[in-house]
Amino acid sequence: IPILDINSETALLKIFLLNNLRVGRVILELRYLKAANES
Repeated sequence: IPILDINSETALLKIFLLNNLRVGRVILELRYLKAANES
């Protein structure tokens, strides 16, 4: 059972990190578009 718990925690961590990467990518794209519009 502890092994399953570790695996589930790792899976949740991966999902959490992937979601953060997606959000970061969107923020970078918005900043780029804003900079492009201002120039």
